[in-house]
Amino acid sequence: AGLSFLPLRLLSATAALASALLVVWLVRIETRGWLFPALAGLMFLGTFELSGAWFDLAREDSLALALALGAVALGRVATTPRGLGAAGAVAALALLTKQSTAVVVPALLVQALVVARWRGALAFLGAFGAVTVVAAAYLHLQSAGWFWYYTVELPLAHGMKGREVLLVDFWRFELPARIPLALTCAVLFLSGSPAVARSRHAWYCAAVALSLIAGSYLSRLHMGSFLNDLMPAHAALAWLFGLALHGMSVSRPELRTPAPRALAACCLLAVVQLVLLWGDWSRYGPGRRAGAAGDALVALVRNY
Repeated sequence: AGLSFLPLRLLSATAALASALLVVWLVRIETRGWLFPALAGLMFLGTFELSGAWFDLAREDSLALALALGAVALGRVATTPRGLGAAGAVAALALLTKQSTAVVVPALLVQALVVARWRGALAFLGAFGAVTVVAAAYLHLQSAGWFWYYTVELPLAHGMKGREVLLVDFWRFELPARIPLALTCAVLFLSGSPAVARSRHAWYCAAVALSLIAGSYLSRLHMGSFLNDLMPAHAALAWLFGLALHGMSVSRPELRTPAPRALAACCLLAVVQLVLLWGDWSRYGPGRRAGAAGDALVALVRNY
């Protein structure tokens, strides 16, 4: 595609769609249907504006989230050390794309222990460590040490510096903004409410979702952070939203067919939540003058 913004934005847009599909898949694994997985995927896409309209920008966030969710999905379905090794390799790629995705590694490691005991844990850690070390060493040598500086030294030197207000406001305003129903459903799922039926893998879903939310929280406390750091939390809430809707529509987790009245109520709840997310996204598309100004700036930088 050439040296331009086009391949970068195509990559980000594709990765954002992949993240939505992975949310759909993660819900479907537990619910066995399509309705609630589709609603969960739509809810994640609906957080486009809440995430700073970041999904399709030439930045690493969408790709990092897609890789992290890919590792989570592989960890959920893997039954052998080889499959868990694949999850570790993808988790390493996510880490190399954006270091904050490391928050999912502990939950994946516990899952590897549960699935295949010490062999699974060794396969996961071995693949994760090998990919990380080899890639980091190569990038460090290729960049004459700048890789380590930008990925480790510089972030550690930032600190909060003015972000102290988000210690509380993240939970009061940022996280529940326009997704109060999804957040309520997530709390019901995580708290063990008897109103929500759960599969036997609910612990894994809860652990990973909480890890993603914690990652967003810690990132927002970092100097220089922006709303794009909420993307992992939004994906986690969309995942839990789909699981909770399914859990509230059936009396027992092993049931595949929801009760009609409960199904109607849950669908209405989902529709209300999606309406709350609706916005005028057309304003994020550049007009002719903005496009021309952007082209002029790129040309100026290219010829400098």
